[in-house]
Amino acid sequence: MKNIILALLSITISASAWALPTAVKDFVPESNLIGKSDYSVFFMDVYDIEYHTSITPKAEILHITYHMDLTAKKRLDSFMESLEEQNLNVNYPSWQKTLAGIFPDVKDGDSITILKLGPRLIFFHNDKLRAQHVEAPLAKAFFDVWLGKEADEDMKQELLGK
Repeated sequence: MKNIILALLSITISASAWALPTAVKDFVPESNLIGKSDYSVFFMDVYDIEYHTSITPKAEILHITYHMDLTAKKRLDSFMESLEEQNLNVNYPSWQKTLAGIFPDVKDGDSITILKLGPRLIFFHNDKLRAQHVEAPLAKAFFDVWLGKEADEDMKQELLGK
């Protein structure tokens, strides 16, 4: 029985790992799902989020699946607020301008995947490469929103698989 449970758990984890867009595999052939969480506001599910890592090449991946339609402006404003609330070293005007050209409108069921390879951020929307940007402080701050010391502790722990 114990072996059956472990096998089912392994299949579940493997299936979840394949939830990443195939386009990501051009950059990171294999990754490991570390944890999952979700974000809701007033009983409305906004998104599910997964955190994956890779050793070769060393990479971190956030995969977000949305459960509602959101404009790019709404997502950008919310993201920039999160950076400010967490007192991250924000180059606000420059980063806002950069991200405004990257953030798309999303519909219920859309996914956004953010791949961090060193100082490089690579953005995918629904399995299509959207943009690449190289700026180490932005790459770190982007992931710190969910995984940094000031991130929501419950979500962070879930994403870290704890």
